[in-house]
Amino acid sequence: MSKHDIISTPILSLLVLAAPLGGCPAMPGPKGPPPQRNRPRRVDDRFVGLVPLSEPRRIVAPRASVGCRRILGDRSKGKRLVSSVRLQGVRGELLRAVRKCVETRPGQRYRQDQVAADVRRIWLLGVIRRVFVEACEDGPAARVTYLVKSTRRIGKIRIHVQRSNHARWLPRPLPKPWRLWTGERLNRVKVREALQRLRKAYLARGFWSAQVKPYLQVKSIDQANLVIRVRTGSRLWVGAIRFNGNRAVSSLALRNVMQTRPLSVYDPGTLALDLMHLHTYYYDRGFVQVKLDTPRVAPGPQKRALHVSIGVREGKQFRMGKIVLRGEMLDPGTAGRSTILTDPRTPAYQRAHKRLKRLVHTRPGRIFNRSLLLQDFVRLIGWFKDRGYAYVNVVPITNVDVAGATVGIALVVTCGPLTRVEHVRVRGHRKVAEAVIRRIFGVAAGQKYNQQRILGGRRRLLGVRLFRKVDIVSLPGRASNLIRLVVEVTEN
Repeated sequence: MSKHDIISTPILSLLVLAAPLGGCPAMPGPKGPPPQRNRPRRVDDRFVGLVPLSEPRRIVAPRASVGCRRILGDRSKGKRLVSSVRLQGVRGELLRAVRKCVETRPGQRYRQDQVAADVRRIWLLGVIRRVFVEACEDGPAARVTYLVKSTRRIGKIRIHVQRSNHARWLPRPLPKPWRLWTGERLNRVKVREALQRLRKAYLARGFWSAQVKPYLQVKSIDQANLVIRVRTGSRLWVGAIRFNGNRAVSSLALRNVMQTRPLSVYDPGTLALDLMHLHTYYYDRGFVQVKLDTPRVAPGPQKRALHVSIGVREGKQFRMGKIVLRGEMLDPGTAGRSTILTDPRTPAYQRAHKRLKRLVHTRPGRIFNRSLLLQDFVRLIGWFKDRGYAYVNVVPITNVDVAGATVGIALVVTCGPLTRVEHVRVRGHRKVAEAVIRRIFGVAAGQKYNQQRILGGRRRLLGVRLFRKVDIVSLPGRASNLIRLVVEVTEN
C-alpha cells in the first residue's frame, strides 16, 4: 500500500496538430452508411507537428489515494503535524514566487484543503506547466514536497497570416501589439491578452471573422517557439443605409450625420455612436419624442456587403414655452464685493434677474433646440464661477405640454459660498521646473476662484509649446468655501 499522496495538474495538451497529406474514403461497417467521397482536407505544412497552446484546465481539490487515507487523508482530521516543506524543480526568482504561494508551514496541522489551495495559487502564477505534491510519513509527522515544472522560455515569436481571397491587400502582418519578449517564461495570461489585442486590431480593419490561435514549437527541454496562426476571413462592408418612417427629415440628411457610410468598414461600435448622434440631431430640431429602433443588419445581394436599416418614429415638433429664472440672484457690487439676493420683491433682485436673463439666448416660441439650451446653461454657470462661486448649482425643471407641443423650462439657481483656492499642485513634469509652471499658470493659493483666469492659465501653458497636454482638475477643499486645483501636464 503506497504512502504517497500525488496531485497532478497538466497544462499543455499532448495532442499534436497533424493530418495525412492524402486521404482515402472511410470503410463502412456491415450496416453503416455508404462511403463519402469528399475531397481531402488541405493541411498547412507549417503547423504540422506543433503543440496547440490550450487553456488551463480547472483545478479541483486534491484527493488522497485509498492507501494514504489512513495516514494523510481526510480521516486523520488534522492530527499529523508537518515536519518539513520542500520545493523542487524551480530556482531563482521563480522559486521565491512559488515560496510565497505556499502557506503550508512546518509545525502546522496537515490539511489537504490547504495543500489544494497552495496548488491553485502556484498554478495562477501563469508560468507553471505541472505541479506534483507528495505527502509521506516522517515518523509521527508528515513531509510535504512540491515538485514544480515551469513552462519553457520563448525562443522566437512568429506570425503566419492565412489571407482570404478578399484580404490580399494586407501586405504583411500587423505590428506587434503586445509586450512579449524572447527569453522570458511563457505566461499564458500575457499570451491571451496579446492575442486579444491582436484580434482587436484585425476587427478594427473589418475582419470580423478573424481567428487567432497560438501554437508551441518545442525546440528543447527549456525552450519553445511561439507560433501564432491568423485566419483573416472575409472583410465586411456597409452596402446601403436605409431609414424607415422618417418624414420631416430626409434620409440624405440623416446619413450625413452618421460616421458609418456606404462602402465603409462595418463597425458595431461606430454604429452605436451614430444612433446617439441621430437622437441629438432630432432633439435640436424639436422632435423630443423621437424613437429610433435598433439598427437591423442583414446581408445584401452582393458578397460581404451588409445592409443597415433603422426604423424612425419622429412624433410632434415641439417649440419653446415659457422660460423662468428663479432662485438666488447675484449683485456683483463694487470693489469685488458681491451680494446674494433672495427676495424677488426688492429692486436689486429684479435688476440682477434682468442681467442674468440676458445670458439666456433661447426665446419662447422658437423651435426647441437642446444644444442651444445647453449652451445657455453652461453660460449661466460660467458667469457665477467667474465671480468666485465655484459650487454654483443650476437645476433645470422642464414642463412638457403634449397637447400644445411646447416645452417650458424653469432654471433654479443656488449660488453656494464664495470660494477661494486652497492650494495648487503640479503633476507630470520632469524637465520643466515646477516654479516655471506656476509662474506661467498665474493662479496661486488664497486667490478668489475665477474660471476665466484658470482657463487663461491653461492656454498660456499650451502656448509655450513645452507641453503636449494640460488638464486642470478641481477637487473639494477642507472647508465648504475652499477648492483645490491640480495641474496635470504631459511634456513633449
